[in-house]
Amino acid sequence: MTFTLNDVITLKLTSGDELIARFADQTVETITVSKVMTFMMGPQGLGLVPFIFSAADTDKITLPLSSVLVVLKTDKSVATQYQKQTSSLVI
Repeated sequence: MTFTLNDVITLKLTSGDELIARFADQTVETITVSKVMTFMMGPQGLGLVPFIFSAADTDKITLPLSSVLVVLKTDKSVATQYQKQTSSLVI
């Protein structure tokens, strides 16, 4: 599957983690993403939280494709919620 810059994508890692992020770049061996979030169960149900709490939200993460099981375009309703949480725009 081909992605363009800033597409909202879902990655399932070999560790079992499921990530939602903005696509940045891909090589034969790696994929680079930004604004990476993951799912966490909370009192209100399933929610999105930063994948790495101590990293700046402008940082990009490069993952080896050997640690990624699958990369897909994120479901539209989930992508909309993700964009609300990661956008710097105030509506």
